[in-house]
Amino acid sequence: MIVSLEVHCNLDQQRIMVHIMQKEWEGYLVDMTHQNYDTIEQLPSPAALRNKILIKVKWTPALVAAEANNPLEITQTNDSTNTELTRTSTSTNAQHKKATKILAELSKLGVYTRAYSFKHFSQPEAKIPTHVFSLDENKLDHLHADAQHGPVMFQHNRNYLVRIYPSSLRVNSSNIDPAFGWRQGAQMVALNWQHLDRGMMLNEGMFAGEEGYVLKPDGFRSSNTSSQAHPIRQRLTLMIRLVAAQNLPVPLDKSPSHAQHMKPYVKFILHVDTHGPPGQGKVDHSDNRVHMDSKYDKLKPSTYLPVDDEDDEDDQRLKRRCKTGKTCTTDFEGGDMIWTDIPDVVEQLSFVRIKVADDKMLARDELAAWACIRLDRLKTGWRFLHLLDAAGAPSDGVLLVHIDKQFR
Repeated sequence: MIVSLEVHCNLDQQRIMVHIMQKEWEGYLVDMTHQNYDTIEQLPSPAALRNKILIKVKWTPALVAAEANNPLEITQTNDSTNTELTRTSTSTNAQHKKATKILAELSKLGVYTRAYSFKHFSQPEAKIPTHVFSLDENKLDHLHADAQHGPVMFQHNRNYLVRIYPSSLRVNSSNIDPAFGWRQGAQMVALNWQHLDRGMMLNEGMFAGEEGYVLKPDGFRSSNTSSQAHPIRQRLTLMIRLVAAQNLPVPLDKSPSHAQHMKPYVKFILHVDTHGPPGQGKVDHSDNRVHMDSKYDKLKPSTYLPVDDEDDEDDQRLKRRCKTGKTCTTDFEGGDMIWTDIPDVVEQLSFVRIKVADDKMLARDELAAWACIRLDRLKTGWRFLHLLDAAGAPSDGVLLVHIDKQFR
């Protein structure tokens, strides 16, 4: 487990943090007592770190830490003038030196996950095996779209850890699309867990049933010869025949008796790469986009019904929905959801998200149940799709479907 610390405590408080972690996590932290940090040449495997807790924290070089971790060097705020007043030692140099924000003892806990400020991928720290860069979603978008930096970032992420986090402007605690970060090779994508949304559903689809971590697909890794090949991108044709639903849960604010009054419908959203490879912009290639438009235009209206959705960033062309049914156990009469010849699909990083909603006619539809399935786990043939309720807990709800999935 990696614990990513965002430290806003003063040095005395940080000493207490170190004491608590060393006491409560005794035996779980990496012991570097008899080793030299500077001799770490590569990261250990996840298997070698089973049952360990890694601390991701800003790295403070030993020399700087020794000079800057002066207990008298404390930054305070004057509430009346809103100006910073700094008490320093009598040293002239210390008066002009910016105090470090991270205690050396705390920084040393970051053995294999040392946080460094990101400037560019050619900075010296970018070659340190234990470094971790953190990029916000806007920086990720900018780098991905850049013809030079996009491929460099992807190559960097094959060999080193990187963390992506939501923009600070998301004051409503909404989430980024984590799959976009995963497709750039990011190992960690931070999410706001305040409420269930698209980002949380995709995260469930990626990690459900896994033992803590998911192996990257070929083309995304650095540990074997295949990693230097390009990721395998295929064209997908997918048909999901929705036959029936049973025991659908009711929306969270409804009593169980509402089950007989529900008017459920099912929405299917296909999550694939619509940004293009690193360095080639944020949109599909023009030839793929034209090809996809022509295919979508040929679909019957019954199989392609664009509907309003709270996930406004999702591509409308990748959404399908069925007709409205009756009660929590209903027959959907074999509605076919079809996606034809979708390009640039990496199966292990693509998802089908399923949402069951209560059709309110004159009011906002309410989420009743959902599921999110990674494409490489979506097996063909007749299947029961088990649903989670609107709070993300397992429910008795299931969908009976027939899956036809083809790649070329």
